[in-house]
Amino acid sequence: MFLATYDAPKNVKYKWWKGTSQNQTGVNFSHSEKIGQLDLVLGGHMFNDEGYRYLENEKRGRFNMNLRYNFKKIPGLAIGLNTNMMETRGGLFFLWQNADSVYHPQGLDLQRFTNQRCNVDPYINYFTKKGGKFSLRSRYYLTNNNNDKNQGSRAELYYNEFQYQKRFKIILP
Repeated sequence: MFLATYDAPKNVKYKWWKGTSQNQTGVNFSHSEKIGQLDLVLGGHMFNDEGYRYLENEKRGRFNMNLRYNFKKIPGLAIGLNTNMMETRGGLFFLWQNADSVYHPQGLDLQRFTNQRCNVDPYINYFTKKGGKFSLRSRYYLTNNNNDKNQGSRAELYYNEFQYQKRFKIILP
């Protein structure tokens, strides 16, 4: 758990909030355990930023999970799934009102946004008895950006990779 603060500006006319400061707060958590042949890792993050610029703020939540199953009957074989999901919401602005009002958006207008990021990564690893490694890794990645200024975007990525690795001894004369 954490807490950070934005102190008030020296010039009091720039301070738009009540109280002494604006805050950032958050919490992170993590858990891992082995359940028989299954390895499990869970994690998360929550964040809230009240912002020091008028109307600009951010809230974020993230969750991740890693699973790996090690086969008992086939030594060296493991399958797994890693995933990470995050959503961010908030408001931001690029231009300020004027030179004497740098903490206020021009026209008191800002962009409200919601963004999602997600990846799902399944994999298979096999370590041979002779020191080789076969690996099949895949990924699905999504990014989805929405805002109230009609400037959103969405992209998806699909990825697959197969590898074989082996260390060779080099014998020099």
